[in-house]
Amino acid sequence: MWALRSDGGGGDEWMPKGYEKRVVERGLVVRGWAPQAEILSHRAVGGFVIHSRWNSVMEGVCSGMALATWPPHSEQFVLEKLLVDVLKIAKPVWEGIKSMANSKKAVVPANAVARAVVRLVGGGEEVATMRRRVRELVELGRKAVAERGSSYEDMSRLVEGLMACRKEREKSQV
Repeated sequence: MWALRSDGGGGDEWMPKGYEKRVVERGLVVRGWAPQAEILSHRAVGGFVIHSRWNSVMEGVCSGMALATWPPHSEQFVLEKLLVDVLKIAKPVWEGIKSMANSKKAVVPANAVARAVVRLVGGGEEVATMRRRVRELVELGRKAVAERGSSYEDMSRLVEGLMACRKEREKSQV
């Protein structure tokens, strides 16, 4: 599946001529909004190629996906480093290809994308390890937001602090 933005900001100019017709029996091009989280939760999905935008990262991780990163610009390269080198839940699409971070219109060769997809859906110990690590992160996230978890407690302290500030401000105005 290839999801294209509807605002003209991504996709059609990159799509090879005749691509949609060539993949009609085995693929799908979606223009505009796609129910990404729902798609990722389907058991047939074996991996997720992302542009390293935070929402896609979160949806991929929450769905337990192994990821292939394809950052086009800006902070997305930093997020890719986090996913690949620190969390070890992703592999870059352009692994083995000279960095294209400064290119105006970087074109990743089709065989690099194909290798990344095959790596994700083909299984193997590397992908199994990535998926296992993602599941661990999901569990840590659930614990953090559960009652008495670190995020839950931090948010509670923030709300209490804001309420105390409000009470102080109201006292000073009297």
